[in-house]
Amino acid sequence: MISSSLEKKLKDIGLEHKEIIVYSTILELGEAVVSEIAKKSKVERVNTYGVLMRLKDKGLVSESQRSGKKVFIAGNPTQLATLAEQKFLTIKDALPELMSVYNLVSDKPKIQFFEGIDGLLSIYDDIILTCLNLPIEKREILEFATADSAFGLANTRQQELIFRFIRRRVKNKIKISWMSADTPYAREFAKKDKEQLRTSRLVDPAKFPLKTEVDIYGDKMALFGSKEHPLGVIIEHKEMAETQRQIFELAWAGANNAQPVIPVKTGIQS
Repeated sequence: MISSSLEKKLKDIGLEHKEIIVYSTILELGEAVVSEIAKKSKVERVNTYGVLMRLKDKGLVSESQRSGKKVFIAGNPTQLATLAEQKFLTIKDALPELMSVYNLVSDKPKIQFFEGIDGLLSIYDDIILTCLNLPIEKREILEFATADSAFGLANTRQQELIFRFIRRRVKNKIKISWMSADTPYAREFAKKDKEQLRTSRLVDPAKFPLKTEVDIYGDKMALFGSKEHPLGVIIEHKEMAETQRQIFELAWAGANNAQPVIPVKTGIQS
């Protein structure tokens, strides 16, 4: 009787359950006829012969004649290492063709959907982690958003989530260029640009209301949905992200710098 851990290892190199049972039985017996192997292994005799043939093909058993009877002889267990090596070489030989298929598919955008507060948390975490994996000079976020979409929220947990993101971003020295509709919330928010590693530009809310948020970072874009039903999407695609980055830079160049901040009582605390 072999242990479950050994059976798992043998399965990992391609042996099936019945093959493992029959092979371990022959190892104990040394050599035996089919009926004896079937009896000791408790594998139905009608199936035992077929299992033995598969083991023979794998080089784990051989057959011979003894007193006019066909007997099966256990192969050296070192053959298992050869079997594993053969599987490795087979996979290695197949890799070029597999990689050619993978490269065709990898050009497609990777899209992830998120819902609820936990979903938003996952998106913000992805923004931070992705930026941290970039060279220092490329650790920047380009963002279309309006402060009202964040700080006009009734859901205080969403506000806490945004402030948490800002703190993590600043702690990790990730800069952000932020384009927002020019509103009292936005002007109040922009007062902390320097300490929060942010450069802000405010645009006419009548022409550019910016109802949702778009973040561009690395080879990704994150889009946030309505404040009533928190949801978001992450799209990963180098060319798409680069195009969005160029659109942002074009809009940024055409936008006026933020107007001098006018103190407004908004209740925003970060």
